[in-house]
Amino acid sequence: MKYIIVLLALTLLINGQTTCPKYQCKLKTQKFTDNTCVVYSNNTYYVSPCKTGYCEVSFGSLNSTCISSTKTTYETNMYLPGAKCTINDDCLSGICSKTCQGISKGKTCNSTLDCNPGLYCLNSQCTELITTRLNCSNQYSCPYNSGCNVFNNASACIEYFSLEPGEIVGSCSENGMNLLCKSGYCGINGEVYVCTDEIESVSPRPYYCTLGSTCYSKIDQKIGVAFSQECLCGLNNLGTPHCNIFLGDYYGMKYKEKLIKWVRSDSVKNCNTYARIQPECMKDWMNINDYNEIMYYYYLFMYYPYVAEAEDCVLENYVQDFYEAKNDIDTDSFAEIHKLFISIVLIMWF
Repeated sequence: MKYIIVLLALTLLINGQTTCPKYQCKLKTQKFTDNTCVVYSNNTYYVSPCKTGYCEVSFGSLNSTCISSTKTTYETNMYLPGAKCTINDDCLSGICSKTCQGISKGKTCNSTLDCNPGLYCLNSQCTELITTRLNCSNQYSCPYNSGCNVFNNASACIEYFSLEPGEIVGSCSENGMNLLCKSGYCGINGEVYVCTDEIESVSPRPYYCTLGSTCYSKIDQKIGVAFSQECLCGLNNLGTPHCNIFLGDYYGMKYKEKLIKWVRSDSVKNCNTYARIQPECMKDWMNINDYNEIMYYYYLFMYYPYVAEAEDCVLENYVQDFYEAKNDIDTDSFAEIHKLFISIVLIMWF
């Protein structure tokens, strides 16, 4: 969560500029004080990862320093029922017994955030999630693998990413996304919203763009329009802007694949229903390899312009979750290539 907030702050800072700043590893000729992790000079941020603690990132033309604390104020008292915890202050409920404890079935609640995993707040009582398709109030009242589709005063729980192109949905978000659609997107068709085909960028990877321009998808045949994304500055060493990408692009498709696997798993049921697709819930209940995989593609889909073509030292300071996931993916890939190489050598030898 800490690193996502950093990226959102960077959005406000660097994307009102006419040129993008550069981020690169500290030069060998530069001397940093022991606790300095970022030095700013001439529109370039020179970065040296912290040996302990983490880099408390400053913005604008300020330098940044390492601090020893690993927990920040906005992370305190934020864990929902079902989340792993160590002390009572970790939990929204104020009660920790290895996991944050919430309100049980049939007991009084003010919000679904109060209820234990598998429950939602209905008429001020924690109630089991809906088991039938009909009469849902919102997606968090549905089973963990489903969301609520409301249309013509009727509602039903529909499995995520299951509705075919052309099928009707009750609403579309401002950016055109709807996780009930197989593509993840929808748009207006006549007087109703319908699911689209897969939405992918016109531009090829690595999705370069001109700062201030708009990035477009290919035109969808179901609704006859293209979707748009922003062209944003990022954390790379050339100051090159990139387009935000779509769910139909490679990294979006990989993220969707991992997300579908997660919401259909038994592990997600350990989380409060509001936390079903939150990274914190995944970190608690996924095995480490699966977690690193989904986080790798999550960042590449959600924050592509920021992490694209960035140096490892920069990622380690600014987006440590992604840096750790990337390292795990790279290590696994190298191990697979090494095993393949050994197999080929053995076949040729014998």
